[in-house]
This record gives sequence, C-alpha cells and structure tokens, in this order.
Amino acid sequence: MSEKPRATSEAEGGEPLRFVCPGETVPISRAIHLGRLNAAWSSCDRCDWKFQTEGLSQRTLERLDAVREHRPGGVVRSEFGVRGQWLNELNSESLELLTAVFCHSLAADDRKPAGGVDPVVSTASKPPLLVAGFDGRSFSAEVFAKVIRTSVQSGFQVRDCGRSTHASILHCTGRDGDAMGGIFVSGAGWPTPWTGIDVFDVDGQSAAVHWEAAGIRLQQSVAGSTAKEWGEVDRDDRMVQVLREFRKVETTPKSTSPPEQLSAPDRRVMTLLFPSLDPARVEKLRLGRSSGRRIPADVEQQYRHWLAGWYPQQSRARLLVQCRDELAAERVAWLHQQTEGAVSIAGSGSLSDGGSMGAIGLLLAEDDRWGTFVELGGSPISVSRLQHMLGPYLAAVRRHVSVHTDSVTQRIWLSDLSGPNSGKSRNEICDILAVAGLLLGALSSQGSRL
Repeated sequence: MSEKPRATSEAEGGEPLRFVCPGETVPISRAIHLGRLNAAWSSCDRCDWKFQTEGLSQRTLERLDAVREHRPGGVVRSEFGVRGQWLNELNSESLELLTAVFCHSLAADDRKPAGGVDPVVSTASKPPLLVAGFDGRSFSAEVFAKVIRTSVQSGFQVRDCGRSTHASILHCTGRDGDAMGGIFVSGAGWPTPWTGIDVFDVDGQSAAVHWEAAGIRLQQSVAGSTAKEWGEVDRDDRMVQVLREFRKVETTPKSTSPPEQLSAPDRRVMTLLFPSLDPARVEKLRLGRSSGRRIPADVEQQYRHWLAGWYPQQSRARLLVQCRDELAAERVAWLHQQTEGAVSIAGSGSLSDGGSMGAIGLLLAEDDRWGTFVELGGSPISVSRLQHMLGPYLAAVRRHVSVHTDSVTQRIWLSDLSGPNSGKSRNEICDILAVAGLLLGALSSQGSRL
C-alpha cells in the first residue's frame, strides 16, 4: 500500500506547512492552500490535500462539496465543438487527436459523393483549405499553435487569421470559395479555466464529426450549473444606468437581496471517452502523404468594412454595446467613428443631447455571433419583436435580406440572397452586430421608437 503524498513541510523549524497544487512544482503556504479551496479552484478537485480544511467553516465546506458535485469533468461536447480544462482534462495528446478528427470530418463531408461512400483521397489533388483563428482567453494562443501544427500535418492549407472572433472567422470562411470549413479555438460559454475548439462547415453550421474514425466514444452525464459556473454573461447594471442617463430617466433602487446559489436546473452534457492516445491514430486520419502549409491572413479590416455596410450613414437612434472581449470593443470603437457616434461602448464617456433620441442596448456575448438587445429599462427585447421591427424595413430597403429567429434559444440571424464571392445562392449570416446595424436603420426610419 503506497503512502499518501504529504505536503512538504518545514514544521520542525517552526515554519508553516507548504502544499504543491496539481500540475505545479512550486510549493505554496497553508494559507494560500485554504484560500484556493475557499475559491473552489477546479484543480482542488484532484488535490490529495483537499480534505485538509482546518480553518474553513462548515458552511464553506458544504458549498465546496456542492460545487464539486455540480462541476463537470473530462472533455465535454459543446454545441459547435468541445470544451475542457487545458492541461488538466484537455491535454496536448487529446488535442492533437481531436484536431485530426475534425480535419478528417471536414474533408470527408466535403468530398463525399452522392452515394454516401467516403472518398479515396488523392495525394495529387489540391490540398483542402481550412480557416482558423483563436479568441482572447489566456490559453487560446498556446492551444491554437498546436491546432495549426496538427492541421498542417493532416494535409490542410490553413488560412491563419490569428486573434479573431467567431463572427469574423465565419465571415472569412463563407467568403472564401475554396474553404472547406473553419476551426476556432475558444472557451466561450464556459468558465475561465476552460478552452476548446469549435468547428464549422462552409455554411457556418456545426460540422458532423466522425468520432468513430478516431475511436472516440460519447457518454451522457448530468451536471448542475449556475450562471457564474457556466460563464454566462452577467447583465452589468452599467448598461441600464447608461441607458437611463442617455434618456434623462431616474434610476430605481437596486435590490440588495443575495442571489440564490446553485439554483439553475441540471445541465446534460456529453463527455468524450478517449481511446489509448497512440500517435498511430492521428497518422491514420491524415488526408495524404504530404503536409499542407500555414497561410497568414489579416481579415480584420475586411470584416470591419463588411460590417460597416450594414449600418445607416446617419441615424437618429443610438446603440450602446456592452462587451468584454477587447477585439470586439475595438470594433465598436471603430464603428463609433464610422457612424458618427451612433454606436458606442456602454459607459465609455459622457453621452450628451440624448433626451429626445432613441437608445437601445446590446449585451454582446463572448461568442459574438449572438447577443441580447435591451430597451430603456433593461428589459430584453424578444427576437420575435425584433423580427417584427426589421421585416418592413428590410422589405423596403434590402429585399434580398431576410431575418430569421429561434424562440427557444432567442437567437436571430440573417439570410442574404446576393452575397458576393461565395459561390452560394444564399448566405446565412450569424452576426449580431450586423443585425444591430439593420436595427438602427429600422429605428431611424420609424422615428427612433421601439
């Protein structure tokens, strides 16, 4: 029977106990150990000393047990890809296998004939093209470098868009007639320590992944969730405050009642079960004998100018955007200049002469394809109401564009029948900032009234 690992200690010299966290080599003091336990660090779930809790209250211990019970483990299947804690659950070996199977799936679906039989990949054919980028999370750049390397080794030409967002990657993928799809490194929608990969086909839809080709199985599990735990965007009271200041309206007292803890319903997730991570599995998923290459690309300016085309040249209405992504904030600042102040960052300075002007807010999600519009009092505007507002405006100004909604997810997107350079008769546009431009135009034509 092996002896349980002990905390490194200098107790004989009168010094406090010291601990080493999982994945780290530098010891920490007992005070830091207790502090991390109190903060419910995810690494503490695997720590050999997580039960050394002397000094923490019984209420804190009960809360920690509840957090551990409701926290998912392993690599989880998300709507558009996978999510996992970098190095703890999603490591270099599993990341390489996942990237390889994503590339294999995009190529197989793009080349599959009408009979539904997987094609025989010709080594003489033109290498397939993949568009790739990463978000602003701390681990994303490191993960992205490994994704690029595996994609190139798999035989793909990779258009490297670097630091970007979901919306700009989908824009680049849809406009590039040679692209088979896109891969985006992101942890959007999940806690800060998590990262992951989203994979899209040329239409911006979630790609069908051939898990069996890599020997990966899926297992359903149930995990509870809270808004904080799952990384949902908080509605910052600054948005409501700025909107009211913009219209010279008195603010109402803020409730001081504490939020209910762990009150959200259980969330069902699909956990990935990996086979033995043998390099031979990755080699079998290669498209051919030759590797591809990385092609650097700067798509940000192209995307911004495309985005500006959805906004009216002059608008009596005003849009206040709340976002946490630095790149998205830079875009909003650029739109502020292009629209002569019609678009602004919420709380970014004084807003004058706003008493007679219409004002709406946009809570931009970390995945910037989506977001929530709010009106003066902070109440969300339903997508059905947005569709009703945009319908007449589009019929009069942009007859080739239609608006579509999903009442369950409260998502809204556009269809464009005249999108250039795509080779498709119809382009699906999932971009909430593009929708915001049309909404400003509609409000201006209706006298800035919701």
